Amino acid sequence: MANFLVTLIDRLSGGKLSAQFREAYTSDNMEDADAYLYRRLTSLQRDLMPMQFKRAQDLSFSLWQRNPLARRMIDIVVQFCSGDDFRVELNILKSGTDGQPEKQEDASAEAQEIWNQFARDPVNRLEQEMPMLVQDFVLFGELALPVTVRSRTTPGGEEVAGDGLVRFGYIDPGNISEVEVNPKNIREVRSITVGATPNGIKLAVVSPDTNPTSPTYERLTGEVIYYRLNRVANQTRGTGFLVEHLDWLDLLDQFVFEALRGFQARNTFFWSVKMTGLSEAQIEARKSSFQPPQTGAARLHNENVEYNAVAPDLKAQDIERALLSMETFIIGSKGFPLTWFGTGESSNRASAEAMAVPTLKMLQSMQRHVRNIVKELAQFVIDQAVIAGRMDLEKGEYLDTTVYLHDLNRRDASVIAAGFQQVVAALTVARQNAWVSDETAKQVVDSNLTLMGIEVPADEDVETLKEEREEEKQENIEKMYDQAGPPPGGEKQKKPVEVPEEEEAA
Repeated sequence: MANFLVTLIDRLSGGKLSAQFREAYTSDNMEDADAYLYRRLTSLQRDLMPMQFKRAQDLSFSLWQRNPLARRMIDIVVQFCSGDDFRVELNILKSGTDGQPEKQEDASAEAQEIWNQFARDPVNRLEQEMPMLVQDFVLFGELALPVTVRSRTTPGGEEVAGDGLVRFGYIDPGNISEVEVNPKNIREVRSITVGATPNGIKLAVVSPDTNPTSPTYERLTGEVIYYRLNRVANQTRGTGFLVEHLDWLDLLDQFVFEALRGFQARNTFFWSVKMTGLSEAQIEARKSSFQPPQTGAARLHNENVEYNAVAPDLKAQDIERALLSMETFIIGSKGFPLTWFGTGESSNRASAEAMAVPTLKMLQSMQRHVRNIVKELAQFVIDQAVIAGRMDLEKGEYLDTTVYLHDLNRRDASVIAAGFQQVVAALTVARQNAWVSDETAKQVVDSNLTLMGIEVPADEDVETLKEEREEEKQENIEKMYDQAGPPPGGEKQKKPVEVPEEEEAA
């Protein structure tokens, strides 16, 4: 029916409208080389059109290269999500008899060694490459890391499992032409296609093997680790950190460029010479011989001649206010305080610290994304080692990965010490007045020590500390008697002996 309508309109319009209709409508049996650039209008997807999506990526990269403000915003996120504080710790845990996870020392050391070999591999170089990976993830909104597992070849030419060493690569998000999702669950990505269709390479996204009969059951398998940023649930592609500010950053570039060009005009002046009583012809005759006054020179004239140096008034203050307004809008809408960008002169220390709270929350959200990527990468590395037989995990043992990034709660040491001293003093008064129990006071102290980066042992409770303190007091008493020696002219003084209550009563 649709083909009939297109043909009818083609005949009625003399062929003028058919091209537009055929471009907008493509049936299943019509071949179109540009079909992958379009999607149906009835689709519920929230993705940009492919051409718009590619343009957004290209503009993000262009602005990151030439716009200092855009680069600074990206650099701040990268510095807080990677760098010198980046460290990964792997532990193998197993539920104990009390239900609490217990660390398996030997297995944890083996898992950490496997991870260290992966991270220090001359191809992977994870610690060196991590800032660039985070940078691209934030800039483009997508991160695709193809993974390969080292295998070995038998004398017969058959490729079999090797030692399970994993190496990862990188795929430019601009080369991803299609993202295939589960039609019943759009949040589940099944594969990505690299290169233009139909000749693109389809790579399976890393996911747990759900086939109970497979030897890799419940282990991560696949060809590429794929993560997305800044999207809604019904969106297959991720978008970059700057995508909503592309137009504003470009306008800011143009505005600054034009303002700088205006400086040449503002720095230019000219001499205005008023000659009273002379005709136009006399003034024109004197133009050729006129010389502007030199610096420090004297100019002699009568009351009929008046010299003035005139400079243009281009309202530079208005330009400065407009520039500050644009910067405030861009920086503030991304959640950054102005003081982080060398402006905000009206702010003081208290207001600057208060404005940093939303920024820290945004950075914590970005750190969660980075941690999830590294955790999945670590799980894949360990699973491949288990599949290759390099490592054995007993039933009930599982991997727990801790990714250390910059501590956003880290504060100045003097501020922490002063605050902790006030907390302890307040708890002492509260305990003396029976307002809190020893257990509650201990919990408050433990929470403050945790914020300071000090790990409190789980078995360090109030009763244990009291017993240790009594033992220490008894040891001090014994040392005191041992060091006292015998009294003058007598035997060494004996230590008091504790008599059980039953014998004392008898």
